[in-house]
Amino acid sequence: MNELTGAECWSLLGSADVASIAVVDDGEPYVTPMSFVQRDDVILFRTGPGRRLDAIRKHPRVNVNLNEVNAETGDWHSVNIWGDAEIVDDDELEAEVISLFLDKYRQFEGPPASWGAPELVPGTAVVVRVAIDAISGRSSGSAFGPKTRPGRL
Repeated sequence: MNELTGAECWSLLGSADVASIAVVDDGEPYVTPMSFVQRDDVILFRTGPGRRLDAIRKHPRVNVNLNEVNAETGDWHSVNIWGDAEIVDDDELEAEVISLFLDKYRQFEGPPASWGAPELVPGTAVVVRVAIDAISGRSSGSAFGPKTRPGRL
């Protein structure tokens, strides 16, 4: 495996559509996929009531992981992010996050006329901000061929 540079990590973060967030719930890891937007050194997402939000309230330290895999070659890149999650109570920030989501995921939503009201998670959703304390990444490297690469045996 090869270490990614900081610039490569930030680039992958900027181009990823989905990441996984790991929280601690009742003493064990709990990992879920999430849609997110990035602004400067912060990841923002919206979530509703449930295990993930309850865990963030109890233990705000989180890990966010994103991966990119080339289906033809099997090459992969992976980025890990560490930070503290904070539930944000700010109407202006929530409106900005909705706008950022609509811009980022426009190709998945259909034509603008079909969107209706921009309520991505109805009613009880909150905005969560993860300030990025540390970011690192790795790639599959070139030492292995597609049939012998770790994780593909």
